[in-house]
Formats: sequence, C-alpha cells, structure tokens
Amino acid sequence: MLTASAVMTLALQCAPAVHPQTTITIVKTESGFNPWAIGVVGKVLPQQPQTLEEAVVKVKELVAEGANFSIGLGQINRYNFDVNKSELVFDPCTNLRMAAANLEACYERVGSKGDTPQEKTLKAISCYYSGNETTGFRAEPQFGGTSHVQRIVANAESYKVGPITAEGSNPAQPLAQPPVPQPIPTYESWDVLRQYPRYAPVPAPDRKPVPTPEEVPQENNDV
Repeated sequence: MLTASAVMTLALQCAPAVHPQTTITIVKTESGFNPWAIGVVGKVLPQQPQTLEEAVVKVKELVAEGANFSIGLGQINRYNFDVNKSELVFDPCTNLRMAAANLEACYERVGSKGDTPQEKTLKAISCYYSGNETTGFRAEPQFGGTSHVQRIVANAESYKVGPITAEGSNPAQPLAQPPVPQPIPTYESWDVLRQYPRYAPVPAPDRKPVPTPEEVPQENNDV
C-alpha cells in the first residue's frame, strides 16, 4: 500500500498533464492506493494481492478464466495492455502514465459545448470508468447505491492532501520576521474536485507602531 504523499509525488512525475488532485482522487477511488489491486467485472476477489508476485499469478489465473479485469493504481483494463506482461503495468509510474493517457483521451471526446470545466471533468471520469460519459453516473447496488462519480466526489471532499516540498527545501525563516499568513483557498460550488482555487487578499500581519521619541521612556540617570 502506498501513502498519499507517495502517490502525489508519482502523479507529478509520471502523469504531469493531469492535475495531481484529480489523479490522486481517482487512484483513491479505484484502488485505495494499492499498486497490486485487481478489479474483476462481475465478482469480488476474496483477497487482494499484497505483492507483485501475487498480483502477476492472479492475472494469469484470470486470463485463463477469460475474466474481464483491471489492474494497478489506476485500474487499467486488460484490453489496454499485454496480459502476458502485466508486471510492467503494475509498475506504479507506468500505471499512472497509462491512467492519465486514458483520462485525457476521455476528456477530449466527452461533454457538450455548454459544459463547465468541472462538468466535463466528471463526464471524463465516467468515461474513464465505463467507456462512456453516462454509466459512471448510475447508482450501483454493490456500492451502496452510489455512482462511481459520486464516490469520486466524496473522496475529493473528504480526502485532503498536504502540500509537497522537495526534500531538504525547508529554508529557515529569519528570526526577526513574523510568520507570513498563508492564503486560504475557497471554491465555487461546482468545483467538487477542488481544481480551481480562489484566493482572497491576505491581510498584512499586525505590526506594533514604532513609538515616537516622546513616547520612549527615558532612563533615570540621577546618581
């Protein structure tokens, strides 16, 4: 199981064309950050693979059964790769790169002229999940009556990812400087994936006024 920070770093490195928050939300929903996850159409595996070796063995079994399945962080469908080389697609970076390519392809072909960017993104997510822009919005009894898009939105709302900085890039602040307040983003009601933050002006930090000479207490030098 990978951490959210690890997946975010991989998203930035391996799938830079897609907003990392979108990538990490899809991965959270599709695989729960398990790089060896396998989803089988029409059934649930009794136990998910915990190692690459287990995952490759399970893929071979599913191929022999003629099953339709998807693998890895982004759940790449078997018909999008060579099932005899599944170990390559289980590689987290390769998997995210393929996932991003699939999502971009969906984004290009879905939506209508009047769609907002967010509406088009959600239709692309439906396409990524099901191959079309409508099935992902349908309620699924096996998931408590929620749709795939609803689960994506829920994860976007409830799962927060902290900022990432490069290793060792934490310069010390001068001691004489007060901490600078950071702007807090707000979002439009339609921006469920938090892709378009809006920032209000940051108020200047409170500073004590410099006293005038008359206000400075004088030392008593009388002997």
